[in-house]
Amino acid sequence: MTTTHAYLRASTDDQDATRALDTLNEFVEKHQLTNVVHYVENFSGAKLERPELTRLIAAAKKDDFLLVESIDRLTRLPAAQYEALKARIEVRGLRVIVVDLPTSHDALKSKPGDRIIELINGLMMDIAAHYAHEDYTKRRQRQAQGIAKAKAENKYKGRPADINLRSKIESYLNKGGNTYAEIAKLCDCSVGMVAKVKKIIEAI
Repeated sequence: MTTTHAYLRASTDDQDATRALDTLNEFVEKHQLTNVVHYVENFSGAKLERPELTRLIAAAKKDDFLLVESIDRLTRLPAAQYEALKARIEVRGLRVIVVDLPTSHDALKSKPGDRIIELINGLMMDIAAHYAHEDYTKRRQRQAQGIAKAKAENKYKGRPADINLRSKIESYLNKGGNTYAEIAKLCDCSVGMVAKVKKIIEAI
């Protein structure tokens, strides 16, 4: 049976990685996809090594689908690392479906191994991946320029830490008996945030 691996990602712990869940579920229902598994993480798309994406690729079987809302949820990687990610996906035989990239939807109707569809889909994804990385780079540059300007004017204060949230997470970690996922649910935060607080505690 073909599995649809739905991947949802947000860059930082204070962003909602499940934001696109309804969009993906609507797509799944519309195209009558079955055997859907969700993978959710708060991790930068500019990093090749991501825990949930790695788990997804490892679990995938040949001709399974990898479903994402947009290409930037899958990658904001520079060219060389994007090629490395693409190679991993191809080795597993995954077919990538991007909700906002209609040409990728042809893979749902084509037979596995249809080279014409694969070539067209691959080309369009390569272009989209290039622009996703370019957009990421430009935004980082503008952010750095804004911070530099604020520092020069003595106006930069940085991002305030959520002390109450961290204290709550720390109390559960110190008490013990809960997994990271359980603590994240109890504190209404990401698993990544729980791991970050744990690292801070260990460093003290």
